[in-house]
Amino acid sequence: MTLIVFVRCQDGCILASDRKATAEGSGLAQEEQKSKVFANGYAVGGAGDASAVKSLLTRLEEQPLTAMDAVKFTKDQLEVWNQTSRIAVRCIVLVARNGGVDASVVETSDFSTSTNSISSPFHCVGVPASVAVARHYLSKRNYETKTCENAAPEILAILKQACEKMEFVGKQEDYGFDIIIFRPTDYVYKTRITTEWAVLTNEIRPIEGTSPQFSFTPFGGGAS
Repeated sequence: MTLIVFVRCQDGCILASDRKATAEGSGLAQEEQKSKVFANGYAVGGAGDASAVKSLLTRLEEQPLTAMDAVKFTKDQLEVWNQTSRIAVRCIVLVARNGGVDASVVETSDFSTSTNSISSPFHCVGVPASVAVARHYLSKRNYETKTCENAAPEILAILKQACEKMEFVGKQEDYGFDIIIFRPTDYVYKTRITTEWAVLTNEIRPIEGTSPQFSFTPFGGGAS
């Protein structure tokens, strides 16, 4: 089970995801990476069929893609697997392009695999009930006026709230969260975050004495 949250901020975008998956056959919970950023200038997060998402991230690591190839490659891979055995997958793909960030959702259906641009300030994919909780809180905030660094602790607080509302989605203290801060020229990728930087009650408030200490890495070749 999965929840992935995308938010567009003043200076870039954030992609945050839980790490809980259900092991095939056993039905037992296990940790699983569901998102990754690539130095060539793109990032991908996937929800749905865990094996397909894991395979996609592996294939992306193996391919020397430019940023502009990332969306097409993602769509092509999902389409091949979907034709062989129907899979339910929705991916959010971020691409550094022309001094900004393009965001797309690539998703399978019983008929085909489609790609659509994300024009809204936020977008969530995953377990429907958890998505509804995350959207509820995201709709109350205006992250387009905040920097990614300032927004990131709040995004994780919302992700935690949505996960806790639905017990079948992993809790932050048990599985950790992954977060990608994706700007036009650089990125941060933090994995298995179990520390809280903000809490969500009626409002979101920072936790005194905590700091994310983000360190940005410039994109290499391929970003445009």
